[in-house]
Amino acid sequence: MVAKVAAPEKDASTEQQAQDKLRSLLPKEVLEVFDKNFKEFAKVQWGDYYYGNKGKKKSWALELVHSANQVIPSFNELFDEETFYVFAFCLVVFCIVLAIFLARCVGVKIKEHDIHAGLKLLAHEDVVVESPTGSGKTLAFLLPALTIMKRKPKWEGNEIGLLVICPSRDLALQIAQVAQPFADALGYSLHATIGGKKIETDLKKIHAGVNILIATPGRLERLIDGDIREGKLKRMLRCIEIFIVDEADKFTEVSFAASMSTIIPCLPKQRRTGLFSATQAKDKLDLAPFTLRTPAHIKLADQKDVISPSSLSAFYSIVKADEKLCALVEFIRNVPDKKILVFFASCQCVQYFNMILPRILSKRKIFAVHGKNKKGRFTQMSAFRKAEGAVMLSTDLMSRGIDIHDLDWVVHFDIPKKSSWFVHRCGRAGRNGREGSSVLIATPGQAAYVNFIKQHEKMEMKEMKLKTVTELKAEQLREKVVGLASKSREILEHGTSAYVSWLKASTTNDASIVCKFKELDIIGHAHAFGLLRLPKCKETYERDVSTFKRSGIDTSTIQYENKSLEEKRKEIRAKNEKRKDIYKEKEANDPRAQLKKKIKEKREGKNKKNKGENKIKKTERDEKENGEEEKKVEIGEKRKMKGDKKEKTKKRKIDSIEVE
Repeated sequence: MVAKVAAPEKDASTEQQAQDKLRSLLPKEVLEVFDKNFKEFAKVQWGDYYYGNKGKKKSWALELVHSANQVIPSFNELFDEETFYVFAFCLVVFCIVLAIFLARCVGVKIKEHDIHAGLKLLAHEDVVVESPTGSGKTLAFLLPALTIMKRKPKWEGNEIGLLVICPSRDLALQIAQVAQPFADALGYSLHATIGGKKIETDLKKIHAGVNILIATPGRLERLIDGDIREGKLKRMLRCIEIFIVDEADKFTEVSFAASMSTIIPCLPKQRRTGLFSATQAKDKLDLAPFTLRTPAHIKLADQKDVISPSSLSAFYSIVKADEKLCALVEFIRNVPDKKILVFFASCQCVQYFNMILPRILSKRKIFAVHGKNKKGRFTQMSAFRKAEGAVMLSTDLMSRGIDIHDLDWVVHFDIPKKSSWFVHRCGRAGRNGREGSSVLIATPGQAAYVNFIKQHEKMEMKEMKLKTVTELKAEQLREKVVGLASKSREILEHGTSAYVSWLKASTTNDASIVCKFKELDIIGHAHAFGLLRLPKCKETYERDVSTFKRSGIDTSTIQYENKSLEEKRKEIRAKNEKRKDIYKEKEANDPRAQLKKKIKEKREGKNKKNKGENKIKKTERDEKENGEEEKKVEIGEKRKMKGDKKEKTKKRKIDSIEVE
């Protein structure tokens, strides 16, 4: 059974009571670190009024009301029983008018947050929290978890009290950065274990002593399997007091199911579990692997069935397929001072456009993050956070949990694999009360996806028209990309691989029922990619590719920009030519090969003769059929002529009889 706990109404008094209650339960050390390191977050999240989502400062309206309450005397001092009710009625009307004015004209709002999730965790209850993206879920589970750990007088080095599981490395490191100052203040040892390092080094650090462990599921599974001999990690996991799963809906997928099936049996049954995400699974069976005990389902949102933050504005723009890259370039140029995050369908697409866009948009700083650059993506992320007006190209790796300060725009160049990921993508902007926007660049074949998102993900989207996008600009941009590919073999090869990966992604997403692959203009997309040649694959064989604009460039003559790669390519080509010559010589000297050639030639000759005979027979048959048809027509005409003559004679006889 799942106990559903609805979020309370947005009343300042109830909100303040919940805040005071939670702050009274938190230790002093945690409150000091929170007030010191998260002042800006506290101003927005902890129930304060703020001015128009921009200033992040207390509104002058609140200060005016507080000062007026202190100066104005009580009602008992001013009014008697007769005049009190008249004044009270007038005061209520005035307050309603003032509230409407402040809400619509001035823009005073109150921010809801995850205080109630923390109270449920502190009350020894399992929770399933569904909250809008950017609403402060990390602190919502860290503060009560640390409070629960603080109740124990002392934690030994071989005891893990808090385990946080998250789906990606970047999210694990981000949670570790937030939790580190709290752990230092309380004297707890913290370790974040992610892939990319040796298992032995991680096991040594864990065996040395860890109280808070933040890990990805695959890495933790390998650590458990690698520690079979000593078994110390399993003994440490048996001491866990609280188990947190961030982005919990992601763990219902098959790729994470095997890892979670090995991790959860190692945890104690008497623990508190918290599942946090912006979109939770609706089926009860999806919560079964986490072994929850009558969890409280907490849903925090501004409106019913709305999981995107109210400070986020969503748009869509429908352009032709061959104008899609031009639309992206023009959009980036139209917002020169904004920080933009662009999502693509695959790693190959990110690699390809990371080679093209810096040469087209030379004035903008462009960064790239995808699953294949595991070592360099952390430096790219830190540089993007520090840069102003930069552009980040990414896959869905950054769609969950990653917090980027002052991110203005999220651009969906491609549709995600799952429609629920669309909300997580948009949630990178408009976090913690900041204003943000997102735009989907769709083609006419993907227009139905907008209504699909509105109905299934409960997200409102408005149309945006990119007036600066024209056919002439798109053609000029295509010629420029073709020119870049004709000078660099790296761009040529990455372009073909990116296009093939886009074709596969378009056939495997869950919106293929709405956006049918047969209705997509794959030739227009090939023009948008700036391809010199159309790759041969299953998707292109089934379509008419006659409209593809072929370039007259011989692709075999295009060289690599990297000299070492070019030398290797020349060596491989020389070896292949030698092999062909050797094979021809063997065929010329080998009697068996000569016999095979003769047999093939005879077969080909027979086939040609048979084809010629068949053609002759067909022509003869056609001539006979045509002759028979002509004869039938002649016979029919003769019959008609005879019938006409008979009718004429009959009429003459009838006329003669009438005359007589």
